[in-house]
Amino acid sequence: LIIFVHGLMGDSRATWTNAASRAYWPDLLKSDPVFDSFDMETYSYPAGFAERGLSLNELATHFSEHLIQASRNYDHIFLVGHSYGGVISLDAIIKLAESDPDVFDRIQGVFLLGSPFRGTPIVTKSLRYLAPTLILEELKEININSYLQNLDSKWKKLMMAKEGHHIPYI
Repeated sequence: LIIFVHGLMGDSRATWTNAASRAYWPDLLKSDPVFDSFDMETYSYPAGFAERGLSLNELATHFSEHLIQASRNYDHIFLVGHSYGGVISLDAIIKLAESDPDVFDRIQGVFLLGSPFRGTPIVTKSLRYLAPTLILEELKEININSYLQNLDSKWKKLMMAKEGHHIPYI
């Protein structure tokens, strides 16, 4: 199973669709014989600035629960995360490593696109004045962001502890 997780201000369709060609990533992969044995799905969550969204912790918890359900039907799960969706994906993996090692072992790879694991200075400098929300607070630069500091620390420890089970991520 390959699961696509959209980013901030995105959704499960538009994020993965090329604006010019209208090509949709999951469909492109499905049409490639290399991926014949894979199913594709997208995972969606409320991701707008104006929405009273969930915290990163809550979003990651919901996604880890989704991964537990998905693991009932799949032995191998790959994640593709864009932006904020990548941060949610790594946090969900950490939660699974701590709570459900069997499901954690089914995560075979993570491909990340522009995921702000170190925060983003645009939040600190500009966006927070336009739309102060929980999401923006959680994307402040890592040096002033305890959530991302903790996520970074846990991910590094997890990768060091799991030398025999390395999750490739790009």
